[in-house]
Amino acid sequence: MTRKDEINTFITNFNEYTVTVLASKEKAQKFLQDSGIYTKKGNLKKEYRTPCTAQKTT
Repeated sequence: MTRKDEINTFITNFNEYTVTVLASKEKAQKFLQDSGIYTKKGNLKKEYRTPCTAQKTT
């Protein structure tokens, strides 16, 4: 398998995975929690908030 074939296979697999993740709100939220973007309560983690809403911790 050539590098180009590997990339095309990856893109195909990723697109299929994206469809399954976006199939429902619950699956999308679970994906974001598992990837570390959302907290268990469903809020954005501090690192991903916009600067105007994030509080400084000094």
